[in-house]
Amino acid sequence: MPQEPIVYIQSVATNPPEVFQSYPMAQLILSIINIGSGIAYNAELFINSTGASPLISMPLILGAVPPGQPIQLTVPISLPSNPGNYTMSITITYDGGSITRYYQLNVRPKANLAIVSISYPQPPNPGLSNLGAMLSTITSPTLSPGASKVPITVTIMNEGPVEAKNIMVTISTGQVIQPHVSSSNPLSALTASQAFIGDLRPGQEINVTFLVDVDSNARPGNYPLVLTFVWNQTGSLYPLTESVITYITVKQAPNVLLWIVLILIIIVIIIGVIAAMRRRKLGNNNRGFQVNNSSQGSGNYQGRLVYYEVLCGGDDDPCIEIELV
Repeated sequence: MPQEPIVYIQSVATNPPEVFQSYPMAQLILSIINIGSGIAYNAELFINSTGASPLISMPLILGAVPPGQPIQLTVPISLPSNPGNYTMSITITYDGGSITRYYQLNVRPKANLAIVSISYPQPPNPGLSNLGAMLSTITSPTLSPGASKVPITVTIMNEGPVEAKNIMVTISTGQVIQPHVSSSNPLSALTASQAFIGDLRPGQEINVTFLVDVDSNARPGNYPLVLTFVWNQTGSLYPLTESVITYITVKQAPNVLLWIVLILIIIVIIIGVIAAMRRRKLGNNNRGFQVNNSSQGSGNYQGRLVYYEVLCGGDDDPCIEIELV
């Protein structure tokens, strides 16, 4: 009696058991066995699906499958970006036969953590109209070269349909912008780039603030800011992760000291102009008149300037004439 192979797909499962949309580490676990009496030669594995797809090239060459020995295969798969049920077709072909098994893959929804807005103090435009804002930069740092302890506030929203739990957010900024580390507490460098924000229900928002330092040699421009979220979710065996990239702008701060000196010079000039105008006005209001006496007597009497002031009282008081030499 000829020996014939009969290959059978015993089981199909996923690792982890519950998979979520866009999960980066999903695997398809297959268990196959040859229940026939002969060796299955030239065996090959094919996987087809409308949503999930294998991350290795198909077909997967299995070679010879001996009878009676279970074989476990691990195939990494890419999960779809949308939740739902997806049918996977798993086929094994070999000399003398083939077998196909269908597997229903349930992809569950996950939380979707997104950046709603990002805010940080920026240097004001130089000008007299922004004098107050420029003076405030002396005590309140802005995102400019050489600045320290600049607050960056990020508003995060859960735009997904399920709750995200125990959320940890990590900020990555590159070399130009670094999380602020206190010189009195160097160990704070271990947590300066992280923040624990707890749980977020669907549609809920929360603000988280990071303190950063800007390199003194930084050039004005846009720099990437990467936020990585790690959280737990009901049914998930492993933490879920998601990274979001946004950009922040570094601007050159105005030279406040130079503007203060310029403003003081302008104030001195204005005071000088006002004083000169006041002196001129007082001179024009003088009600006296000038008389030049050049010939009095027969001697060499030089002329002199004489001013007369006429002071008058009320209606009944006589006027008094005063000579001022």
